[in-house]
Amino acid sequence: MNTFLISLVAFLSFSTWYLSPLPRNYLAARKSGLPIRFGLWGSANPLWLLICTLLGYSTLSKILPRIIFDRVKITIPAWEHYCKYFVHEKWGTSFILVSPAGNTIFIGDPEVAEEVLTRRKDFGKIEIALQIMEVFGPNISASENENWQRHRRIVAPALNERVMNAVWNESLTQTQDMLSALSNPSTIHGSRSTNATFEGLRTITINVIGFICFGTHRSWGEAASAETHAGFQTTFMSSVLTIVDNLFATVFIPAKCLTLPFMPNAVKKIGIAKNEFPRHLNQSIAEERRLPRSRSSLITSLVKIADQDTKSRSSKTSTYLTEEEITGNLFAMTIGGFDTTANTLAYSIMCLTLHPEWQDWIFSEIDKVQELHPDAEYSTTFPLLTRSLAIMYETLRLYTLVPTIVRKTPQAQTIKNINFAPETSVHLNTSAIHTLPSIWGPDSLDFRPSRWLEMTSSSGTETETETLRDPPKGTFLAWSHGPRYCPGMKMSQVEFVGVLYEIFRKWKVQIVRRNGETQEDARRRLVGILEDSSPKLTLQVNRPQDVVFDWVLRA
Repeated sequence: MNTFLISLVAFLSFSTWYLSPLPRNYLAARKSGLPIRFGLWGSANPLWLLICTLLGYSTLSKILPRIIFDRVKITIPAWEHYCKYFVHEKWGTSFILVSPAGNTIFIGDPEVAEEVLTRRKDFGKIEIALQIMEVFGPNISASENENWQRHRRIVAPALNERVMNAVWNESLTQTQDMLSALSNPSTIHGSRSTNATFEGLRTITINVIGFICFGTHRSWGEAASAETHAGFQTTFMSSVLTIVDNLFATVFIPAKCLTLPFMPNAVKKIGIAKNEFPRHLNQSIAEERRLPRSRSSLITSLVKIADQDTKSRSSKTSTYLTEEEITGNLFAMTIGGFDTTANTLAYSIMCLTLHPEWQDWIFSEIDKVQELHPDAEYSTTFPLLTRSLAIMYETLRLYTLVPTIVRKTPQAQTIKNINFAPETSVHLNTSAIHTLPSIWGPDSLDFRPSRWLEMTSSSGTETETETLRDPPKGTFLAWSHGPRYCPGMKMSQVEFVGVLYEIFRKWKVQIVRRNGETQEDARRRLVGILEDSSPKLTLQVNRPQDVVFDWVLRA
């Protein structure tokens, strides 16, 4: 009995302490003017995040009673991907979640989202996001205010048209190598029917970003072990892949803990990558300083800036970099440029497989451009491939890699009729905004890339050409918006279009049916795999190995 009473008192004491902020948070929420939802925890609760990571949205939706799941689903990472605009249709264009941990405002209004992203000083990044991106040093993604402006002045000019030309050429080369392997039965990826497509696309993107960031070319089929240097257990690229796939463990668990003798090999691998990745970067920086600076890589630009006169550091318009900031920016550009483009390509190939009519749609454009410019130069070819770019935009609209953009309010703010209290978490629901029928029409959930194109007349002529349509402000946030939009946007577009151009110049893709499967059965299975996604660094498919594509030469 005593044990029971002690346990009861302890439980009641903890509950009272835990719930004590709720009345205060509720009063603050009432002043927001928004519909109110209640929760026992917020989306940043560590225990809940662990449960969500282990089980995922789909599993939780099956095992939890509906009445409970409906209340907690908006605290599950990537719920926005699964729910699209339906939650906002039911609960309000914007609404507020009140929990003991604090208040969170969910925004599904494009106008409000646009203003939040434009007012970067009033709505800053949350601390955990800055902490994650700063794990290997300060950088453009992990800085605010004047420091961010300085990083922006350095990184943005480095991503110039000369770099875009290099991205284009390397993308074509890497894709040619992959397709040669897929079509050659003697290679390790021998069959044209393969479940290695996603891994092949990841290899393309990691090799392209390695070439752009560090100026080193690596062939698509080159074995990772061949690049292991003395004193290292990993290659540079394998350490990048390990960190991207295990980012939260990399950031929040010390390497010493990850590499303890009793840890499983998979965990030790993360710790080794965390230790060796900055060593790889420092080795590349030292090598860059030894070599003549004739390369047009990002590391060349950053090292050159870091080595300039340190007296310029006192100027507000200076462009200096510390050693730690070089490694930080190389990390940010490497993982950002690799992960986002790789996942966009994966989603787009799946969408084009599900909807082969859109393959035919880009075939006609590619064939026409090929006839006009058989040399496939960046300056003449890329600007004409508007349909391929529309495929990218439509893929990112439906499969938004960052389903929510999170900001915070250091001080009280007001936008339209919404009052933001200090220290409020603000979640911009990009997946909802990208699928609003009021913006995108009654077919907002359908894959229709042509919605991005419009016919325009060239100046001084009556010739009409297809051009990319600019959506209204705040309605498309794939690369964010406002001053802090993604500086690598153009680079990702060039790489994506280059890969699609090289693939569909000669090939088409279809899903391989399993024994006894009809075409419709195979299609439903692919839809299930496509929708079963979860966030790592960005949103990605959970079961890519379950998809077997058949690569067929075009007639």
